[in-house]
Amino acid sequence: MAAEPPLGQLDPEDQDSEEEEPEIGLVGETPKHFAVQVVDMLALHLPPEKLFSPLMPMLEEALRSEKPYQRKAGFLVLAVLSDGASDHIRQRLLPPLLQIVCKGLEDPSQVVRNAALFALGQFSDNLQPQISSYSREVMPLLLAYLKSVSPGHTHHLSKACYALENFVENLGPKVQPYLPELMECMLQPLRNPSSPRAKELAVSALGAIATAAQASLLPYFPTVMEHLRDFLVTGHEDLQPLRIQSLETLGVLARAVGEPMRPLAEECCQLGLGLCDQVDDPDLRRCTYSLFAALSGLMGESLAPYLPQITTLMLLSLRSTEGIVPQYDSSSSFLLFDDESDGEEEEELMDEDEEEEDDSEISGYSVENAFFDEKEDTCAALGEISVNTSVAFLPYMERVFEEVFKLLECPHLNVRKAAHEALGQFCCALHKISQSCPSEPSTAALQVILAQVVPSYMQAVYGERERQVVMAVLEALTGVLRSCGALALQPPGRLAELCNMLKAVLQRKTACQDTEEEEEDEDQAEYDAMLLEYAGEAIPALAAAAGGDTFAPFFAGFLPLLLCKTVVDVAPELLRICSLIQADDKIPSDTKAALLLLLKFLAEQHTDSFHSALGSLPSNKAQELQAILGLT
Repeated sequence: MAAEPPLGQLDPEDQDSEEEEPEIGLVGETPKHFAVQVVDMLALHLPPEKLFSPLMPMLEEALRSEKPYQRKAGFLVLAVLSDGASDHIRQRLLPPLLQIVCKGLEDPSQVVRNAALFALGQFSDNLQPQISSYSREVMPLLLAYLKSVSPGHTHHLSKACYALENFVENLGPKVQPYLPELMECMLQPLRNPSSPRAKELAVSALGAIATAAQASLLPYFPTVMEHLRDFLVTGHEDLQPLRIQSLETLGVLARAVGEPMRPLAEECCQLGLGLCDQVDDPDLRRCTYSLFAALSGLMGESLAPYLPQITTLMLLSLRSTEGIVPQYDSSSSFLLFDDESDGEEEEELMDEDEEEEDDSEISGYSVENAFFDEKEDTCAALGEISVNTSVAFLPYMERVFEEVFKLLECPHLNVRKAAHEALGQFCCALHKISQSCPSEPSTAALQVILAQVVPSYMQAVYGERERQVVMAVLEALTGVLRSCGALALQPPGRLAELCNMLKAVLQRKTACQDTEEEEEDEDQAEYDAMLLEYAGEAIPALAAAAGGDTFAPFFAGFLPLLLCKTVVDVAPELLRICSLIQADDKIPSDTKAALLLLLKFLAEQHTDSFHSALGSLPSNKAQELQAILGLT
C-alpha cells in the first residue's frame, strides 16, 4: 500500500500531464491499489471495533512517517474507512481525523496533498451532516489551496475541485460567508483564456455551489447562464466534455434557483432536445434527461408538448443495446474484485445464448459503463417526470413502465436500484392522478401497477444479493405505502406477506444478509445495520397504510425483533407505531405493558433521543403518548 513507484515515476493518480486524466480516487490495478480496496471491503463488512483496534496503530505510524508514500497510504486508508465505518467515525473519531486530513493539505509533498484532498472529498461524501459543522476550519484551507494551484495544472486542480465540491454542496446557508470568494474563483477561468478542462472543473463546481447557495446565487445567475449558453452552443469536438458538464450544471441550477429559472425553461427544453438530435453520446443524453427532470419540477404539466420527444428518446435509451461488445475466451482476465458499482471500463455480463450466429467462441459480453449510467439516469428522470407532470404523463405510462420493469433483471446493481426507485415513483404518480382527477382508468392503472410492483419488491428483498439494492427497494416501498395507503395492501393477504418480509430482514434471513460466517447482533457491521434501519422505517408506514385496528394483530410479532436493536435507534419507529395503535383494545395486555415499560425507559434514560423522536409525531399524538406515560 505504501510502495513507492519506480524511480523518476509517479502513481497514475499523481501524474500531472496533459494526456488523458485518470479518474479521481484509486486508479490502476497494482498491488497497492488492491490493498486499499481490501481495507475498504473490511470496513464495509467488519464491525468497526474489530477493524479499528489493529488498524489504528499502523495508521498513526504511517501518518507520522517521514516517507511521503507512507503518509499517502495513511490518507487513502482514512478515505476508505469513511465509507465503510462512517457511523463509527461520525460518533467517535471525526474531530481528530478531520484535523489530520486538514493538516495533510499543507504537507510539503504533492503526492500526500493529493491523497489528503481525496480523503477530504470522501469525508464530505460519507460523514454528513456532522462534517458540515466544521466549515470554518475547512473552507479557508480549501479556498487557499484552490488559489495556490495554477489553472494549467489541471490534474492538481481537479483534485482540489473534487474536495471542494463534495464539501460545499452540503453546506446550505453556511456557504454564504464564502460565496463571493467562491464565485470569483469559479468565474475567473470562464472569463479568461484557460484550458477546456479548467473551464469544465469550474462549471462543475458552480453546480455544487448552487446546490448549497440556492436563492443566494441569484445575483450571479445572469452571468453564469451567459457562460453556460456559450458552452452549450459550441460545436467543437474537443469541447464536448465542457458541453456535457454545462448541461449537468444547468439542471442543478434549475433545481437550486427555482422560480427565476422558469422563463428559461422552454428554451432549455428545446436546447436539450436539439443537442440529443445532433450528438450521439450517452453521457450527453443522461445529462439532458436529468435536465428534463429538473425542468419538470418547474413546468409541471406545461412540459406536455415536449413529452412525446422526451419519452421517445428515453425509451430508446432504456431499450438500447449500444455499447455491448462480445468477449472471447482468449481475452478473459482475472479480476480481484468484480464489483458492479466500481468505475471499471467494462462490466461483465452473462452470455445469453445467441442462436442466429455461430458464437461458440464468445464467453460473454461487456458493456461500457457510460451506457449503464445512461440507463440508470433515464430511470431516475422518468420517475421524477412522472410525478411532476401528473396527468400529462398518463399516455406514456404503460410503455415506460414496461421498459423500466424489464431492467429489474439488469446485471448492473445501480440500474436495478434506479429501476426499483422509478417503479415506486410511477405508483406515487398514478395515485396522485387518481386523487386529483378521479376516474376508473386511472384507478385501474394504479391497481395494475401496484399488483406488479409490490410483489417485485418482495421478491427483491428476499432474493437480491446486493444490500444497496435492497435498501433502495425498502425505501421505495415505504414511499409507496405512504402515498398509496391501503391500495398497496391489496389483494387480501398482502399485509401479512409484507410483515413476514420485514420480519425476515430484521431476523437477517434474506439473501443479501446470508453470509457464511454470521456474527452476533452486537457485532454486526454498519453496512448490515443500515439495512435494518430501512426495514424499521417501513414498519410505521405499513402500520399507517393498514390502520391501527388492522395492524394491531401484527404488531406483537414485530416488538421482540425491534427490542433486539438499540432502543435509541428504534425510538422514532416505536413512537410512530404506538401513536397509531396505543388505544387499540386488540393489543395483548402483556405486549402493551412491555411497550409502556420500554417507552418509559427511553424517556428516562435517553431523554434527548426520546424528545427528538416525539417531535416527529403530530402534536396531538405526541400529547396523547406523554399523557399515557405520565410525562405531562
